[in-house]
Amino acid sequence: MPLHIYKFIQSNGDVVVLNNLRENSVGYISTRAVSRIESDSVYIEHVVFNATDKSFEGKDIHIWYRYQANNKLLFVKYVFPEKNTQGEEIWRRIQEEEHRDIND
Repeated sequence: MPLHIYKFIQSNGDVVVLNNLRENSVGYISTRAVSRIESDSVYIEHVVFNATDKSFEGKDIHIWYRYQANNKLLFVKYVFPEKNTQGEEIWRRIQEEEHRDIND
């Protein structure tokens, strides 16, 4: 089953992660954060709200990133030392106009 997760990163640094568990279902906000770029390969998300794990709230998550395919794909990697876990994700960039077309 494909995941329908959308990460909105605004130009002011605000981050919202919206989860839709099934296509065409009502989604919920799983994470709110504020991001800042540290370098050309690292940015930090300061977690303000996390619906599934409150222990993330107030923490800074260091995220290593790189763009590929003319900035259409974003590869990220992160580590949660206190949870002894790490993750890797691939995000596809959707411009606002594309998103509107998908939903019309």
